[in-house]
Amino acid sequence: MIYNGLIPFYMIKGGNMFMVYSLSRASKLLIGVLLLVLISTTLTSFIIASGNTDNREQLFKLTRRRIPSNLPWYPLAVIGDNRPHDASQVRFPQVFYMIVDEIRETKPLGVIGTGDHVGRGAKPQIDELYNTLKDLENVWLVLGNHDIYTPGNITYWEKLIGPQYYYIDDIPGWKIFFIDSEARLSTEWKQQVNWVFQNLKDDEAGILVFHRPVYPYVEHNLDGERIKPLITAIKQHDHIKLVIQGHWHGFAVTEKLGITWIITGGAGAPLYYYPKKPYEPNTILVKGKYHYLYLILFPNQTYTYYPVRADAASGKIVIDKINETAYTIENTKRSIFNNYTYVPVRVSYHYKNWTIYAVILAPPNKDVTVNFKPTSYTVEITCTANTWYAYAPRKNSSEAIVANGVDHHAVLVLGKKPATTTSPTTTSPSKTTTTTQPSTATSTTKSNNPTTTTPTGGVNTGLIIAVTVVIIGLVIGGVFLVRKH
Repeated sequence: MIYNGLIPFYMIKGGNMFMVYSLSRASKLLIGVLLLVLISTTLTSFIIASGNTDNREQLFKLTRRRIPSNLPWYPLAVIGDNRPHDASQVRFPQVFYMIVDEIRETKPLGVIGTGDHVGRGAKPQIDELYNTLKDLENVWLVLGNHDIYTPGNITYWEKLIGPQYYYIDDIPGWKIFFIDSEARLSTEWKQQVNWVFQNLKDDEAGILVFHRPVYPYVEHNLDGERIKPLITAIKQHDHIKLVIQGHWHGFAVTEKLGITWIITGGAGAPLYYYPKKPYEPNTILVKGKYHYLYLILFPNQTYTYYPVRADAASGKIVIDKINETAYTIENTKRSIFNNYTYVPVRVSYHYKNWTIYAVILAPPNKDVTVNFKPTSYTVEITCTANTWYAYAPRKNSSEAIVANGVDHHAVLVLGKKPATTTSPTTTSPSKTTTTTQPSTATSTTKSNNPTTTTPTGGVNTGLIIAVTVVIIGLVIGGVFLVRKH
């Protein structure tokens, strides 16, 4: 007789008789199956726990987009020092989210960050930075002292945000170097400085981006030991045109060694109100104003920039899509000097298999209308701004079909045999109405197509699937055997 899968039998021990229960064959099979399921589940959990379960692609790679090599000019946004006032907080100051919203609205070709983008380099803070910027294009950030505050978390930054140092050569005539001013002097800093000039060619103009400023002096600068090898190398090579820095929470610019040195650190961190006045001639200091920059690079190695205020009284940039073929742009943004300012804007139109962009230098305190009119294999664009162009990226090519706006009109020929594209002009867009910004030239190299790499690390998916199949097979087989017996 079997009681609930147990077979009773008797055993005599020490003159006493005991009733003992033994498992039936079916029960043994069922327990065996359950043990196998438990072992397999534990193995799968171990694989998941020991592997890298974060499948998010590095921000640097995730936001990479091809930049055509034959555009007339290239608008970029620059942000710096957006960390929270309380460095332990995860969320950023509200003004930073406003800045990101404006950048998202205007769609520059890239976003440069000068460091101190989080409070203490904690993982939740880096996660928030990632989530805030992940839908922008070509996000290029450098490390600041706050970004590496938590020991060991630079590895997490490199995994989720981007490399410690690197260069970008997507914009013709220019090469932009992003280096780490927090690196150790004895090896890493000098190594990076040497690396910059080993990779800067004679026909290229260089831009340096790092966190702690060299010039102008603002009582919050890079230490002299690091400054010396950098300046020595710069003097030996006549190719650096522009240096973009952060760390000091304000806006400053000066000319030194034939180079424009900019500090932009007003994207949300507590603002600084020192020094009382510039220490050096031909230096501009703007204290107490949140801001960011628009930087425009030209293939002829010249540039211009627009420091834009970011607060409740700074005006707004509103891009309204009226329908599938028309936009209006309202620009009432003010510069950091409180006058109305130019703002570069990019809008798009989809036609057949093409994406057509109009890149407009929206004039100060004016409205602009943009219209796209498709006709067979052409798209006619009209725009009420004076400085603008249109382009359509080609698949599998570094060049786009380009047309400059002439008399508020441009035509892109998209047929199988497109007309000769308009050569990039070397005429820069109208200068900002402020007379405070220098016009020194800069350059970068011819663009390469960005590589598209898949996220590294992660769980061994094939192994997990195999284990799951085995589990299912064991369960089905066990149930079959139990029912059979």
